[in-house]
Amino acid sequence: METVKIKSVVDTGKLSKNNKPIINIVLEDGRKGSCYDEKAKTFKVGEEIEFDIKPGSIFNNEQQYYFNLPKSKTGGTSKTFYKANTKTTALQCAIDSIKLIPDKKASSDEIINLAKKYDEYLNE
Repeated sequence: METVKIKSVVDTGKLSKNNKPIINIVLEDGRKGSCYDEKAKTFKVGEEIEFDIKPGSIFNNEQQYYFNLPKSKTGGTSKTFYKANTKTTALQCAIDSIKLIPDKKASSDEIINLAKKYDEYLNE
């Protein structure tokens, strides 16, 4: 990863093979290349952006680059999936906790309240 300043951003109006917009970018250090992310359209001149920069082909005796934005740090799963997963985990923890108490008969309200506490803890 490298933090660089943007000199110019041009939306070519074309789409890549994967149906993503092709955005041509020139950095202040003179490197030129393309980014295939919708977010690149919003970059401003002089803005500092973190890219994963990979060398591309040589065009007109000039090295071209691929400017890739960093991947999401959630591990590739969506936040919605994560929240649903923590709720399921919290409910299972609540049920398992109540099972550990001998001769305990819990109402569904008690289980739900305990699950909410587990969910709050998991989402801290």
